[in-house]
Amino acid sequence: VSVIFIQVSTILTGSLFIVIIAGMFFSFKGMDILNNIKYKQSHNQRVLDYYFNLLTEKYSLLELIVFKAKKFILKCRANEEKKIVRELFKKTIVAGMIYNLSTVIIVTWLVISLIYSSICLFNGEINIALFVVVVQSSITLLENIENLVYQLADVSRSMEVFKYYQKFISLSNKKENLYQSNDASLPPLGKNIIKFDHVSFAYPGADRNAITDISFEIQKDRKYAIVGENGAGKSTIVKLIFGLYQPQNGNVLVSREKIGVVYQDYMKYEMSIRENMALGNLDLLNNEKRIRQIIEENGGTDILQQVHSIDQKLGRVYSDSVDLSEGQWQRLAIARGIGSSKDFIIFDEPTASMDPIAESHMYETFYLKDNNRGSLTISHRMASAKQADHIFVLKDGKLYEQGSHDELMSFD
Repeated sequence: VSVIFIQVSTILTGSLFIVIIAGMFFSFKGMDILNNIKYKQSHNQRVLDYYFNLLTEKYSLLELIVFKAKKFILKCRANEEKKIVRELFKKTIVAGMIYNLSTVIIVTWLVISLIYSSICLFNGEINIALFVVVVQSSITLLENIENLVYQLADVSRSMEVFKYYQKFISLSNKKENLYQSNDASLPPLGKNIIKFDHVSFAYPGADRNAITDISFEIQKDRKYAIVGENGAGKSTIVKLIFGLYQPQNGNVLVSREKIGVVYQDYMKYEMSIRENMALGNLDLLNNEKRIRQIIEENGGTDILQQVHSIDQKLGRVYSDSVDLSEGQWQRLAIARGIGSSKDFIIFDEPTASMDPIAESHMYETFYLKDNNRGSLTISHRMASAKQADHIFVLKDGKLYEQGSHDELMSFD
């Protein structure tokens, strides 16, 4: 095309390269903005999903009906949606204008070149044959540039994906504090399964530490408890044990593959009792006797009496399923954790929906039946920790005192 146009005008030919480069730049830039808008919508979508879940989930909807707050939540969601759509519309218009600017520049150049070629034809500077070739070349050039713009758009989309991938693979390697026996850089755990060594941690954006200079050791065959008021740092310790966060100072050494956990915010798996228990230990899948034994020992006799068999579905997903009360779901979650194949169990305040008598019975049963398996109980109730071999008391994010129940009671 350049060879053809240079016979008409060298200036026209030189400007062609400038136009193509400018067109490529604006098309790529516009598509880059559009792709950024797309990937940044994930946060907005989570906000909308949150309001949607409030309006559809069983427990939140019951409370909204009592408070007559459904219209308020609907209004909140509508306002959020309007704000998101308005912002998206503005950014999309700007991105579209930048993207289409490439087409405007190219078409403008083609119109000018055709007008200039027509003038040259009428002035006898070029013949009719060259003029026809110029027109045909202009049409071909426009089609090729349009194809190039679409290909650049695909490249831009791929670059956006690659950018996130590159960001991921370029993350600095953080030293994993999971204990490995062949890692010479870590001190040996010995009989311990968990070890905190002068650990301090603050949540992102917080102006103070959640825990400060915490040190303790936990052996795998003993029963421990961590007690303290709300906000003392108990749940933070559990998160650090399972690697959900990394401490700013100190070391957390854990044989994590040997540890199971029962959380306060447990999952309700709307499957059969058999499948629920197998999630914690696949060896239980074909052992109905053992499943019933574990559930009964943890106060779940009423759960077994409520279903036709341990293969009947729980929840509300299936038409013939049986829904459980909050306390029953919690006892099933505890039974699943206790029935797991792990050597050590962490109870992260899992008895919030249980009455004190049921809670006490659950811990008594575990301590008596699982003498060879260690545990760590997180609780703000001193009574639930009374039977532990060793108790850690947290206060304001610090290890305030520790010892057996009798030793703690004897302190001034």
